[in-house]
Amino acid sequence: HARPSQEHVEVFQGEEINIRRWANTRRADYKKDRLAAERVAVLEALPGWEWDALEADYQKNLAALKQFVEREGHARPPKGHIEVFQGEEVEIRNWVSSRRVDYRKGRLSAERIAAFEEIPSWVWDVLEADYQNAFAALLQFFEREGHISPSKRHVELFQGKKIHIGDWAGKERGRYRSGNLSAERIAALEALPGWEWDPKEAAYQKAFAALLQFVEREGHVRPSQEHVEVFQGEEFYIRSWIGSRRV
Repeated sequence: HARPSQEHVEVFQGEEINIRRWANTRRADYKKDRLAAERVAVLEALPGWEWDALEADYQKNLAALKQFVEREGHARPPKGHIEVFQGEEVEIRNWVSSRRVDYRKGRLSAERIAAFEEIPSWVWDVLEADYQNAFAALLQFFEREGHISPSKRHVELFQGKKIHIGDWAGKERGRYRSGNLSAERIAALEALPGWEWDPKEAAYQKAFAALLQFVEREGHVRPSQEHVEVFQGEEFYIRSWIGSRRV
């Protein structure tokens, strides 16, 4: 290849030559139209020679990312992933993360933005995309199951992805308690039918209310072992609940 490292010194006929610096100077000469046609041709005949090394790197990384997407079906290479592209190892995970930073800071040209947005499943804000997917998966769970309380280990299949919505919901509640959840996200979750920030407390209050309903109707606080109290459309085994409170 024709890409010596910054520190590389080539020993030629007993002399040490910093060919990286020399090559960069020739590229600068070319951009300023100070390089003779003969010398242009000689350099272009070198395998792997590029006049714009940064642009060449960009195009190589973009092509490696597209190759990854075509094979894996998503644009989220894992941490440490190295994509082999045309015989070269390309660290596309770090490169992709840097381009997202460039986008947020307004350092990415409209042309490059368009190139990324043409890639299937590409997103600029990975964390926001994850949040929206988890929220939509939780909503799907509610529409199917009729409640908003998946078990901690429940995994919901949403648009071909496995999403741990029970664990996700627990983490959102934790962020709420610590004051790290935006007002917008709080409102979105509270709009879900049956959403509770403290499910254990909510379950306690419902069971207690079911017990009160039983007492008001029956006149005593001794439901049978098999009794099921229906309260607000839910079934409560209040005898077992009472027993748990006494333990």
